[in-house]
Amino acid sequence: QDLDNDLLQIRCVFHSCTGISGDFYDYFWDQRERRLKGFLLDVCGHGVATGMQASLTAAFLWYAVHLPGSLGQKLRWVNEKALRYYPEDSFSTVFYFEADLIGKKLHCVTGGVNYFLAYCGGDSKTLEIASSLVGVDNKPLFKQQSFELPEEQYGLIFVFRTFERLSYALVVQASRPVMVGDKLVTP
Repeated sequence: QDLDNDLLQIRCVFHSCTGISGDFYDYFWDQRERRLKGFLLDVCGHGVATGMQASLTAAFLWYAVHLPGSLGQKLRWVNEKALRYYPEDSFSTVFYFEADLIGKKLHCVTGGVNYFLAYCGGDSKTLEIASSLVGVDNKPLFKQQSFELPEEQYGLIFVFRTFERLSYALVVQASRPVMVGDKLVTP
């Protein structure tokens, strides 16, 4: 879904490698709190079983949005609920976030995504955040982090990579349209 309001404009591009996959994302604009809330999710594997795990985990993530507590506490709750649906050879990675555009802060927690590339206005830096994979451990490490959002009105806020490959990008606004198949590179 695309989003366009007085603070933010988002145009989404999502293309699954197959008809059913474990890749999932969603977000919504919380008008009362004036925050963008959402997640990126990647369940290991392909096919119907992985698609079902992704749908179930996404439902838990959305339910947790309305629970009290930090994003870390919410992701621990999601992990606890999802554990029984992940066999030994399965896991997922999660980027769970709230973007406070008025206060210029990005609050996030990661599950299994340990490196980020932050890029805006021509500057980039790599951030490392240790975390557990979702669906693996019954005592996971999920800690909420907060980052200052840049003053620029455009740019790639966060890209995360899993196992040395670019996994997802959260694009706020680009200098040209982003198309399926476009290669995103570090400047």
